[in-house]
Amino acid sequence: MMTWMTRASLFDSALDMELPELAMAQIHSQSLLNELLFGEPDVDMKAAPLPLSRMWQGYEVALAGYSVACAAVMVSFGVTTGLRPQVMAQGVAQLRAGSEGDEPLVLPPWIQDIDVLRSHRSNMMRRWPGRYDWPRTPVNMPYIWPIVVDAGGYILKLSKYDRGLLASGERKLPTNILERIQE
Repeated sequence: MMTWMTRASLFDSALDMELPELAMAQIHSQSLLNELLFGEPDVDMKAAPLPLSRMWQGYEVALAGYSVACAAVMVSFGVTTGLRPQVMAQGVAQLRAGSEGDEPLVLPPWIQDIDVLRSHRSNMMRRWPGRYDWPRTPVNMPYIWPIVVDAGGYILKLSKYDRGLLASGERKLPTNILERIQE
């Protein structure tokens, strides 16, 4: 299960994707939203990996916005998704109505962390080398997971798999980023 944030904008991140990844991100973000709100992923979906859940936990409205952005961009590709974008937008409105007052959309604190965004870009470049290429983004960065630790902060983690690839030299991180990673 994946959500790819390539830029500090939910909509711009959706625009960066080709249709297959866009559809996957839309379905996965919707399932993750269901899991975070109701404790279960959508039917026929596996539970999200813990780092993915933790990077969006507390930012369910932003995750819903990401899913709506993916659905809207899918429509621009000519994919007829029926009422999905409308239903999702109504869900966001209901979530916001359930909060106290008319609060604006609050994005996760890591959303503008260029190191996180570049790691997501790098992951997409490795998985689909013919389709994705961002300037100043190395293809060998490990996937950095931002874990929200409180209302205003986050820590950066690597999976055991990526730590192994770092140790073997297959993945690389500059020292200034490596110093930010917590075990």
